[in-house]
Amino acid sequence: IVQQLITTVLRTDRDLDLKIGPIELKNLMMRLDHQPGFDFHADRFMNLLGNTDEPVPIENIMRVIRNLKDDSVPEEENIFTIRPETLVQMSPNSRKKASRF
Repeated sequence: IVQQLITTVLRTDRDLDLKIGPIELKNLMMRLDHQPGFDFHADRFMNLLGNTDEPVPIENIMRVIRNLKDDSVPEEENIFTIRPETLVQMSPNSRKKASRF
């Protein structure tokens, strides 16, 4: 799932400046919200990023992804809630389509 998230973030950076601008951020959030394998909490994501009026450096977004693997973060603060059952329910073809986001 972490690799899937990293790929999604990098593909969203259309101008390859290693920053996610406001439009790219909206696209990223839409993609994250539709990825299988986890629930995405957009409100918590935005709180953790802080000011998003300016482009957000990719390293800040990668810090958010690390939240996924941090056991010390309380459940109510997690940006991502793992839902492996959503991966099992998907066919191989729908998984390929979802990973293209």
